[in-house]
Amino acid sequence: MNPYLKQMIELSDIDNQITEFDPEIEKVKGEYQKIENERSYIVTDIEKLRSQMNDMNNRIQTIEENLDRMAKEQVAYESKIKEVKKEKELEALKIENELRREQTQYENGEIERYNGIKDSISLKLSDKEKELEEFEAKLGEAEKSMASKLEQIQDHRKKIYGERDDLISNMDKKIYSFYGKIRRWAKETTAVPVKDQACYGCFMKLSDQTYLEVIKGEDIITCPNCGRLLYIEQGEEDPVE
Repeated sequence: MNPYLKQMIELSDIDNQITEFDPEIEKVKGEYQKIENERSYIVTDIEKLRSQMNDMNNRIQTIEENLDRMAKEQVAYESKIKEVKKEKELEALKIENELRREQTQYENGEIERYNGIKDSISLKLSDKEKELEEFEAKLGEAEKSMASKLEQIQDHRKKIYGERDDLISNMDKKIYSFYGKIRRWAKETTAVPVKDQACYGCFMKLSDQTYLEVIKGEDIITCPNCGRLLYIEQGEEDPVE
């Protein structure tokens, strides 16, 4: 194979590896973020349950204040009824007292109902807090794993960039410039293999003459259709029919 072509293929392979670093980093961070998001959902659920618990407590407190008020009204009623002599006024006080009694029964029933709701919320809250505790440990492990994977990626990146610098330092400037022009538009498909006598960049069939030149590998051959660098992979040197 033409030595310059070989250098460009190697450089293309290195550059392709470099383009994979950012997606790989994002993937690792995404795995951690997924667990962190799940934890956030649990925290949100806990906050909602605690808010519901506070709402129940506030409702019970309001009812208890009403009951306290009505208890005082009952004391006043018992004192007042002893002084009333007119039948109509006495009847009105009795009706008012009956309504207060019914209201007291209703309010006590509401307290019982709200306490039942609180018990249900308390159970859910306990389960969620245990789940959060488990996720805190899971998140800690995920953070350590992410840090380790990112460190490995950075070490690999440093190694690859070192190999790239070494390769470029040994390349002819014109060859590197030629490679760069193709790389700018072809990106990861700067150098592509020829299979079944077709360019694997644009998938157009090559002429017999171009295909033979690629097989020989003596010169730098670019696809007549798309301009990508062409080469033959080992075992693909099929004869032209």
